[in-house]
Parts: sequence; structure tokens; C-alpha cells
Amino acid sequence: MTCVAGYGSEILTGYCNFRTRPCQVTGNGSNAYQLNWFSDRIMAQTPEVVLWSVPVYIYRVMMLLWSIWLAFSFLKWVKWGWKSFTQDGVWRHIESRAKHRNKARKADKLTIDEGEISFDSK
Repeated sequence: MTCVAGYGSEILTGYCNFRTRPCQVTGNGSNAYQLNWFSDRIMAQTPEVVLWSVPVYIYRVMMLLWSIWLAFSFLKWVKWGWKSFTQDGVWRHIESRAKHRNKARKADKLTIDEGEISFDSK
């Protein structure tokens, strides 16, 4: 049964899995048997590559030192921030807008006495 199905699919499609198919590969000197993915653009010999490597434990030690520095620096920054935030006291009194407006109106009274202009700030 499987052979009949395989033969029927070969007849219907016109291709066989064991036959070489025309892949229509073109360009860059490629053909059906060889595919050239890229073409070198350099004419001379490429420069020699140098790689310096260190063991993993050196990386781990450096990350440990950096994390310790970061932790102590963070504590210093938090201390500085809290000191700046609480410079005038933590619970500062906030005036209401109405009081602030009344103060501003009183401070901005303009008086003109005998040709002299002055601001009255009571």
C-alpha cells in the first residue's frame, strides 16, 4: 500500500526524491551543487586576530568587588538623600492656598503718596 501511494505521488508531482532537482540557485558563482553564501571583498590577506582571555574567577572577583562598592555607595547616597530631604525638618508645615493668596494680596498693595510709589508689605 505504501509503495502504491509513493508511486502515485511521484506520478502526480512529476518529481522523485531520489532524482536531482533543479534548485535554480544562481549568482555569486553558485550552482545546483555548490552554494556560495558570500563573496570576500578584501584583496589582501586578513589581519591576524588576537584574543586575550582571563579565567572566569577573575571576572567573578571583579563582579564581587563592584557589587560591594555599589552596596556601600548606595548606603552613602541614601544617607545623603535623607539628610537633604530632612534638612528643614521632616514634617514641614504647608500653608493652605487661601492663606498664601491672602498673604500675597497684602504684600502687593501699591500705595502712591505725594508722587512716590511704594509697595506696602504688611
